[in-house]
Amino acid sequence: MNTPRYQLDFIQAGVEQLKDYLFSDLIYWPIGIRAVSGHTAYPQLTLGTLILFLHQAEPLSIDSKSKTELSGYKNDIELIRTSWQAHWRRKSQAEFIARIKLWRDFLQEYRKDPEGNFDRYEYEVTRRVMLEWLGQESPSLKRPELEMLESLDLLLKSLFVHGAFIWGQNLKSEFPEEVFWYLYGKLPVTWPGSA
Repeated sequence: MNTPRYQLDFIQAGVEQLKDYLFSDLIYWPIGIRAVSGHTAYPQLTLGTLILFLHQAEPLSIDSKSKTELSGYKNDIELIRTSWQAHWRRKSQAEFIARIKLWRDFLQEYRKDPEGNFDRYEYEVTRRVMLEWLGQESPSLKRPELEMLESLDLLLKSLFVHGAFIWGQNLKSEFPEEVFWYLYGKLPVTWPGSA
């Protein structure tokens, strides 16, 4: 389990590099920090990962120092977002397109080999979570990308086994089931209808 400090260190590094990242041609930006021993390695900086870390840090930051620090980072991010809105939107759209392809690829791999891929769902669904936010940040997404997301959601719903929230109860408040329904269950071990 990653700690509030783990989340906040990534957010701090992300804020410090955010403007340079927005002005770069990269979708995935090397964050340049290492997680302390016992923690998961940090992902590369993207708008999706930054927003994810913000949402994960919120319920984990229970002491006043962490809450104040997180609030400051949120303000910094919002200032950068509004100051460089065109760059933010371009980056969001580029990441949306990259992530939807990865999400599609995972679902296709699952379809070919459910037993070999069902256990990847908890990790892979992170992409679908990011697509939720990136879509909101990308008002100029084209019809094909939006239709692809709808199509992938229909496929997922046809396979999905509804159940408990998969990311731990302490994060549940940040991911309401009405929006993030795909975090409340899993994929079956075998393709539905196969014997």
